[in-house]
Amino acid sequence: MPLDGATAAAFAKDLPDPLAALFADTAAALPEGDPCRMLLARAERIALRASEVIRAQAARIRELERLAEADPLTGLLNRRGLARRLAERLAEAARHREPGVLMFCDMDGLKAINDRLGHAAGDAAILATARAIRDAVRATDTVARIGGDEFAVVMARVGADQGLALAARLAATVRRTAFDWQGERLSLGLSVGIAPFTGEEEPEALLALADRAMYAEKRAGRAA
Repeated sequence: MPLDGATAAAFAKDLPDPLAALFADTAAALPEGDPCRMLLARAERIALRASEVIRAQAARIRELERLAEADPLTGLLNRRGLARRLAERLAEAARHREPGVLMFCDMDGLKAINDRLGHAAGDAAILATARAIRDAVRATDTVARIGGDEFAVVMARVGADQGLALAARLAATVRRTAFDWQGERLSLGLSVGIAPFTGEEEPEALLALADRAMYAEKRAGRAA
């Protein structure tokens, strides 16, 4: 098939810009009916196929990267995904001079559910907690499951006082949540600690600070 103008345009639209430009310039330099145009058309088809393979591989790589950052039980981000997103939020906070908070959440009573009803019931409790947290925060907030019964929430443009109020509201929301397991209605509990950030903090240090705040809340709840 000769490489006329219409054929060149059809192929070029699916090729990377540098290749499309190369084929267009070469085709323009050849006279109509030149046998080299047949070879050029074949080369362009090969390049197009290679481009399709590369795009498919790139999509597969993106999917593998997404799976590597996803918690298989809840579909939330895992600890690796949280680390990436938290680093991005810290950079944005520093750039725009906007505060934020990191919440560290720990389920209350999961061990008792596992011991009495088995780990399948425990997984159901984790799923119910994950949904309750996701539904209680903003769509722009980052929610991750970072351990067996541990979750984290990254909130941008939230000050320390507001973060404390939101943490209390989140814990109360989860405590009002229950789920059915084999005919039994089971309640949930959550302890939440926060660490405010300005963008100058290191992600792991911030997570450790929020973790300590959560344990302080858990101890206070047990003592109450």
